[in-house]
Amino acid sequence: MGKQSDRAAKKSSQKEDEPVVCDSAGLLVSAKQLALGSVLVKVAPMLPRLIKEESKVTEKKEGKEQSNENEEKNTENQEESDAKAPKVDEKPQNATSVFDDLLFKRLPFFNALGLDEEPDEAWALFKSLEVDFGPHKRKKGNAAMERIMVNIERNASQYINIVFVLMCMNALVFRSYFACLPWLVGYQMLSLNLPMDLIRENLPQVPEVERKFRVAATMAIHALVWFFFLYEVLFATYFLAKIPLIGLLVAHSYVVAPEVNLEAARKAIADKKTVEGDEEVKPLAQGVADVRSIFAVTKQMIMSSFLVKLSNVFPDLIKELKALQASTSAKAEEKTETAEEKKETDGEDKKTGSTFESLLGALSIYNVLGLGLPATKEAAKESWKNLKALQLDFGPKAKKGSPVKERLMTNFETNMPQYLHIVFALMCLRSFLFRSWFASLPWLMFYQTLCLHLPLIRAKIPQVPAVPSVLMVAITGAFHAFAWLFFVYEATFMTHIMEKVLLTGLIFAHAYVVSPVLN
Repeated sequence: MGKQSDRAAKKSSQKEDEPVVCDSAGLLVSAKQLALGSVLVKVAPMLPRLIKEESKVTEKKEGKEQSNENEEKNTENQEESDAKAPKVDEKPQNATSVFDDLLFKRLPFFNALGLDEEPDEAWALFKSLEVDFGPHKRKKGNAAMERIMVNIERNASQYINIVFVLMCMNALVFRSYFACLPWLVGYQMLSLNLPMDLIRENLPQVPEVERKFRVAATMAIHALVWFFFLYEVLFATYFLAKIPLIGLLVAHSYVVAPEVNLEAARKAIADKKTVEGDEEVKPLAQGVADVRSIFAVTKQMIMSSFLVKLSNVFPDLIKELKALQASTSAKAEEKTETAEEKKETDGEDKKTGSTFESLLGALSIYNVLGLGLPATKEAAKESWKNLKALQLDFGPKAKKGSPVKERLMTNFETNMPQYLHIVFALMCLRSFLFRSWFASLPWLMFYQTLCLHLPLIRAKIPQVPAVPSVLMVAITGAFHAFAWLFFVYEATFMTHIMEKVLLTGLIFAHAYVVSPVLN
């Protein structure tokens, strides 16, 4: 009796574990719903109406002096046109609400195709699926096919997004660094997440961009993303590459067990979200960085760098070089000069030399990129000592808030110049050892260092002729500008995508495992 009851319990549990069977008609219905609920289908038809409504609002604000009769006629015509126009959504749709919906809900980086209306919930359900390596065999029906059909129906958007990520990687790694699909995805994220208010606060010269234009630009890029995604899947991949891709998705839909009670799983995810939202998040500690502080530090580092300072005094530098050329030619012609004239010219050279030589203080062996932070040689040396003194704790221990994000951003803000110099040193070594001994970047770095140490060389070797300070600043600035040009060239174009991933991962790993010092 015990064995029979166990068998009956197993059979009943297997029946309960199997969800509702899906067929081809159900797949077509779910695919239709997924397409009609996508961002491209929902938002694109709104664009003309959104732009017209926004323009009408601005016209009404500018035309306050018009008569009341014209205003009443315009409102009546507007009501009639709105009544005749098909209602796309019950919610009030304007450019701001549509943009916020795209930014915070519909087009995050894990739902770049805009298929899911609730991408957080869809991915949470997808990640919660348990792996049981296939259904139990049954005498009636095809359990494997039924499971595959159910999983494909429920997780179609996630499977499409996985294929989308693989197509981006395939286009970038195996086809070309300038393939359209990955760059368009980056442009779409940039169009949504670019902090225009923050940029305009720090750079008032940047013009204000209305939300309707940002929505229109995002949707144009989104349409191109879909076009090139279909192109990559249908035409740019070989037939033999499509077979393992389809096999991968079918294998996943076979080995994971679909949720029996889908509504209960969604309710559990919603309850978990509300609990996490109700938890008190600790405010940022003093010294912890955020996006605003990182942007401010980056701006200060750039605006006070050697190249920017040199560009500000560039007209004066050109005048001094012309005066130096004229004085040397006059000396060559006359060949005689009184002692008083010599003292006057020497005094002028010292004055002009001191004004330009102060620029060279930003360059040192500890700050070869001439970044504005740290500002002096002593501060740069101290920053490297602080980087070495950071303690390893292999990750934050806090559970509330977002400790990983806070640590990464704080370390990036504090150690940004050092990280850039580490990348610069690796690019110099890579170009010299693995590309050519005559690569431009390491030799330009050597020439810049040589110019900076010219007074020390003259002190040890008196035979070296004296170089006017104005000329030395001009030559050093030229070498420094070319060093930056070839550094960007090496890091952007001469390194492979896997090298970039490894280098970025190395910096992220260091920023994660070391404990920042909060000032």
